[in-house]
Amino acid sequence: MKLKQISLLFFFILALSACEDKNETKPVISCTKNEESYSNQKGIALNLSSQEWHLKQNTIGGVDVGVIISGSIQGDSATIRTYGDGLIADWKINLNAEKKFKQDVGVFFTAGPLSQKTITAKTVIMVYKQQDTLKVELSSCPLQNIQLTTGLNQKVHVVFPRFKVKQTLELNKMLQELGMKKAFQENAELDGIAALKLLFVSFVKHDTYVEVTEEVGSPETYFIAERPFLFAIREKSTGVILFISKMGTVDKF
Repeated sequence: MKLKQISLLFFFILALSACEDKNETKPVISCTKNEESYSNQKGIALNLSSQEWHLKQNTIGGVDVGVIISGSIQGDSATIRTYGDGLIADWKINLNAEKKFKQDVGVFFTAGPLSQKTITAKTVIMVYKQQDTLKVELSSCPLQNIQLTTGLNQKVHVVFPRFKVKQTLELNKMLQELGMKKAFQENAELDGIAALKLLFVSFVKHDTYVEVTEEVGSPETYFIAERPFLFAIREKSTGVILFISKMGTVDKF
């Protein structure tokens, strides 16, 4: 993996919230989609009476896209999916006694600025009925990138302290819980990579070492990270977060 493919993200959660004006109303880009209905041969159905999609700037330099979704289902339960910077989660849709719902759900977010003029967010709604499932893929209408229209998509100078993080994890138990059990047994059948017959994995250890040795900033500094913050190392081409940690105390700069 080439070094240039890795990005280091800093989430200054506490510091940003302290600088934010609580009375400030953030601009929102929105659009509405018409009624849509979906069903399958198993008798499962999803009826959407309205979709109110909305986009706004978030507090970590990216955008949030959500949808206020209303409708009903023919089934037992339903979930809606959220995407964001390599993370995926399914959230339960709250139904009333008549299997109707109206819910505001965040379906997409980024931790950094986007350069495209319009953003089309996608999500998946799953409707369950006993052992059967109806899968419905939804997409928003094109939403104007608010970072370009408000001038929020711009580089800023950041100053943060020198720090280092060390972490060691023993992965034997974790890997076995994920299903990798035979590799740790004497009958692991790893003779294809060596002439030894009794070859198996006895110990797996993961060491992480992150060190920031130079302060970054300039006389025009816009933001100083003098409070606890999270940071992550992300692989750029896939968006997968490789490492995430936190700095609980910031002693000096």
